[in-house]
Amino acid sequence: MANPQLTWHFKQSVVRDIAAEARPITDEAERRAVFERMRQVEERMGHVDVDDWTKRSPLVEVRLAT
Repeated sequence: MANPQLTWHFKQSVVRDIAAEARPITDEAERRAVFERMRQVEERMGHVDVDDWTKRSPLVEVRLAT
């Protein structure tokens, strides 16, 4: 959190480094919404306890520079 700047390295079909910034998601409602969406999109995550995830799992948003 002290230094949110990072470089995202693409190494597969595109080889490129892009500056990025990480934003910790600490708001409980926002965290819950992200985890609920992840569970909806991925069938294999249907068994996941969203309450537990919301309380204990770290979560960041990575924004790539344009």
